[in-house]
Amino acid sequence: MNASAHTITLSADDRRDTQKDVTVSVPATIDLAGYKRGDVLIATADINPQGAYTLTGSWQDGDAKRADEAANAQGDQKP
Repeated sequence: MNASAHTITLSADDRRDTQKDVTVSVPATIDLAGYKRGDVLIATADINPQGAYTLTGSWQDGDAKRADEAANAQGDQKP
């Protein structure tokens, strides 16, 4: 997470098979304070014509308790 740039970096694939990352811009409507390195997230994003990603929604999914708590959702949860 880069709070000053308002971005987060996510694994490009679920199991890190490719060892590649994707940097995603985070709009001001999504609070970065709840994120930390290593968090497991379900994330939805838009891709602009230039190929840049903007986060549209996220849900903390690190364990069963977090996955079941609607309060962990931010933004749009539609794929």
